[in-house]
Order: sequence, then structure tokens, then C-alpha cells
Amino acid sequence: MRTLIQMPRDVMSDRGWRAALVLLCEQFSRDAEVWMFVDVGERIRWRELLELPHLTPHDRVMLAYAAGLVHPEDSPRIEVSDLVTLPDRQLRSVLDSTAIFRARCLPIWDDEPVRPVRRVG
Repeated sequence: MRTLIQMPRDVMSDRGWRAALVLLCEQFSRDAEVWMFVDVGERIRWRELLELPHLTPHDRVMLAYAAGLVHPEDSPRIEVSDLVTLPDRQLRSVLDSTAIFRARCLPIWDDEPVRPVRRVG
């Protein structure tokens, strides 16, 4: 199981990697096959990753989004309609990673206490 604590400090200082790793750790921490294609700090081999047969269409959308945070010039394109149809738990991870990428406070969801405010970094 992958956790953010295990990630190198220099990688976590990069906002694209930090945002992508939050999404990957939240949604795929126990999926060893996914992590075989993530070279932390270097690249996400998304072409091979998206070919994994056990991935659902929603998984593929999230992984394509994570790849775009790290490699915006060389990543699969996704449609907004694909994002908004994600189940709530997966959409929450996408929105959290977007907030981290933009260096904003993480949103407080209606099932979380109002305090404390979660902060980025």
C-alpha cells in the first residue's frame, strides 16, 4: 500500500506530482498493478497504465487526470463530461487534487466537520 508519507520530499514539493500522488494514493493505494507504471518523480507511464484490463472507465478517467497533472503536454485528453459523471468518492479525489495543484485550501465536504480547515502543503 502506497502512502504520501513514503514519497520523497523533492517530489512532494512539485505541485503537479503532489496533486497526482494525492489522487493516486486515495484511489489506488492498494493496486500494485497501477503503481508498476508510476515512476515517482519521473513519469507516469499512462499509455501502458490505461491498458490494464481490470480498470473501470471511471478509473481510467482519474488516471488520465493524474497523468495530466504531471505531464500536461503528453497525457490523454479527458472531457469535462467524463469528470462530472464520476461517483462522489472519486470526484472528491479529483477536486482535492485540483485544489492542491492550484495551491488552494482543500474543500470541506458536507460530511466533514466545519473545523478544522484542511490546508494544502
